[in-house]
Amino acid sequence: MRIRSIPTNRRTRGHEKLAHPTRLVYAPSLLWTVETTIGIRHPPRLDIFDVRASNEGLRLWYLYLIECESGAFYAGITNDLAARYAAHVSGLGAKYTRGNPPRRLLGSREYPDRASASRAEWEIKRLPKSRKLAYLLN
Repeated sequence: MRIRSIPTNRRTRGHEKLAHPTRLVYAPSLLWTVETTIGIRHPPRLDIFDVRASNEGLRLWYLYLIECESGAFYAGITNDLAARYAAHVSGLGAKYTRGNPPRRLLGSREYPDRASASRAEWEIKRLPKSRKLAYLLN
């Protein structure tokens, strides 16, 4: 078995010979092959997809729309809507809302996971201002 080593000193980029020790780098698949050959067994891994499939105990994600003092709309996602809106109002939220304080929360929509909330945020940010509120409420 051949294990590749890379230098710990980033300045050398691995091209020069080093006088100091190097750290070992290995691929997880190679390590598993070596461990199974010598008889080491790992406990079974929890399948992440089974955990995501059951929504029990998971928090919902929210897409929200804020109207700022300037009249602009700000869209974002969070899993704790009240705390996030309070952060925007106090000036500890997003950089945009620090310069454009929120006037009111226009509305929100629930999503089962962060991925779908992020997708919806991306879609609403592409819409013109006149259609953003309709997207959120439909």
